[in-house]
Amino acid sequence: LKTLFFESKRADSTTLWNDFVRKAQTPQGAMLCAVVGGKLSEGINFSDELGRCVIMIGLPYPNKNSVELNEKMKVIVLN
Repeated sequence: LKTLFFESKRADSTTLWNDFVRKAQTPQGAMLCAVVGGKLSEGINFSDELGRCVIMIGLPYPNKNSVELNEKMKVIVLN
C-alpha cells in the first residue's frame, strides 16, 4: 500500500513535500493529494516517480458572471 500525503491549510508545505519525495522514491511509493492553485501547485517539478499519474476532481471553473472574465472574453472575441 502507498503512503498518502494530504495538503492542508495548516500543513507546512516544505515538510510535506520533503516527506512525500522521500517516500515516493522508495519501492512502496506514495500518493500526494493537493489542491489546484494551492501551496504545492507552483514551482514544483513532478518528474519521474514524483508524478506518474494525475487525477483531478472538482476542477474549479471561473464564475461566468465575473466582470473581469467577461471583459477578457470581449477582448478575445474582438481580436
